[in-house]
Amino acid sequence: MSSTDLNTHLQKLLKLASYEDKLSKGLHEVCKALESSSGEKKVDLCILAEDCDAPNYKQLVSTLCKDYKVKILKVKSRKELGEWLGFCTYDVNGKVRKNRGCSAVVIKEFSKSEEGQTAVNIVKQHL
Repeated sequence: MSSTDLNTHLQKLLKLASYEDKLSKGLHEVCKALESSSGEKKVDLCILAEDCDAPNYKQLVSTLCKDYKVKILKVKSRKELGEWLGFCTYDVNGKVRKNRGCSAVVIKEFSKSEEGQTAVNIVKQHL
């Protein structure tokens, strides 16, 4: 499977999770969600940007994912992840003008919609 195909389905999962308020973004929210994922409220997926400039940040998130047995998926760029989350503005031509990056995001629960399940299956194949 190509990385473009995976990225497309990952974007879909992020968008659906955002609509359903099942998303935690940034270090504070991600750590809080991961720490509360013991027991019944298990986090489904953590996404971490490989180009995060703070090694302690990446280490903390990776360790929490390992401790709480949460699947982690790494993407190349924090700018790309920020764009997928809507942390950017576009100019008249549809090009990204300002983009605020995001180093980590957690999907607390995958979407139960039919469209979401297709994306979940493809992402799970990659994990």
